[in-house]
Amino acid sequence: LVNTALRDRFSFSLKLCSACIVDSKQASTLAFVVSEILINALQYADPTDGRIAIKIACSPGRDGKTTLDICDDGVGLPRDFEEWIDAMGIMVIRFRLQKIGASMDLGSDDLGVSYRIEFPPTVSQNANFQAPLSNFGAGVH
Repeated sequence: LVNTALRDRFSFSLKLCSACIVDSKQASTLAFVVSEILINALQYADPTDGRIAIKIACSPGRDGKTTLDICDDGVGLPRDFEEWIDAMGIMVIRFRLQKIGASMDLGSDDLGVSYRIEFPPTVSQNANFQAPLSNFGAGVH
């Protein structure tokens, strides 16, 4: 957040662990996704223009996946909210996440909006891949 006025609208609580690793493509998508979530929080979370509390937690998920939870303390989504109709920004977030094999669950109540994002396991840049041994000459006539 470059603009000081915008930065002053948020208070952040971060709970990150060293097991949370994303690759460069995931990091680029994550930067876009987090900025969209913060913009949505600015626009809709607090109609009184008060300070918005954002909690971000990252933890190792199932099967080597990385789970990222982002929550605001706003008013939540309207009761008649229809994501496919009312939320082009959320649809774009879902699309961008799907492109890298990630998924997102959206939750809302009168205590705010929550996003749970699951990233697929990253492949180590130092991974040693070996092709299965083939015996091309044996038994072929």
